[in-house]
Amino acid sequence: MRLTRRDALLAAAGAGTVAVVGVSLGANVGGERAGRESVTDSDVETVVALAEVVYPSEVEATDEFAETYVTELHESRRRGVTAAIDDLDRESRRTHSRDFAAFASGQRATLLRELGVHRSRPIADGTVPERVRFFLVNGLLYALFVTPTGTGLLGIENPLGYPGGYESALRGSR
Repeated sequence: MRLTRRDALLAAAGAGTVAVVGVSLGANVGGERAGRESVTDSDVETVVALAEVVYPSEVEATDEFAETYVTELHESRRRGVTAAIDDLDRESRRTHSRDFAAFASGQRATLLRELGVHRSRPIADGTVPERVRFFLVNGLLYALFVTPTGTGLLGIENPLGYPGGYESALRGSR
């Protein structure tokens, strides 16, 4: 199942709403580190490479999906994502002399485990593994499971908030 630009727009719109609500409530959504506002081809490549590790094998994240998702995020969230990508690549180069996206999928999973991302709490202004977990891993999972394409993997064809979603939920609970 290929994720499309439409899926990315739906996910980014939801993430943007979360960011705006967080900012209006005084929450530190973007973290303390200031990342770049612009998204590079290398950033897109890293997001796709990470999605290949994080997403189920039947899901294909395309460059179009990754670029649209990241560029459509609220500015504070996008800065956090680009800073987390820079951190991930810096750690990858420090320990293995190449960027994260340059590894094969299995090696990427190992690198994430070596960094401790799998056992880190997602904290926007935390350590490198916590920021990678918050902005990249959890962001990608959110992008997948807020769209009908992603929730279809769970047998929920119309998630709550989409046409038929509420009625489907009610029918299933009776």
